[in-house]
Amino acid sequence: MNCTNTVEANAQWNDTTVSLDYINGKCLSGFQGSVSRRCVQNGLVGNWGAISGYCEGTFSSFSLIFTLLLYFFISFVHFSFFFFFFLRIVKYNAFK
Repeated sequence: MNCTNTVEANAQWNDTTVSLDYINGKCLSGFQGSVSRRCVQNGLVGNWGAISGYCEGTFSSFSLIFTLLLYFFISFVHFSFFFFFFLRIVKYNAFK
């Protein structure tokens, strides 16, 4: 009896025979971590058991740099809008 090849929880699980041992899955590209599960017998077939552990997404250097630049750009635009709006109010009130 076997558990068939599958992809679950961002991990690849290869064909394996029913066993009491834990089987380690391989995290997909772009994910990292450690996952394991058992292949258990259910009648005449093998079924995958519950997954232990996580494969979490990773940031590439480009993604991190892009995210930081976008954050600083939005912060600058936000600050500039309110700063120039404040200057306009001050200038308007100074000449009243």
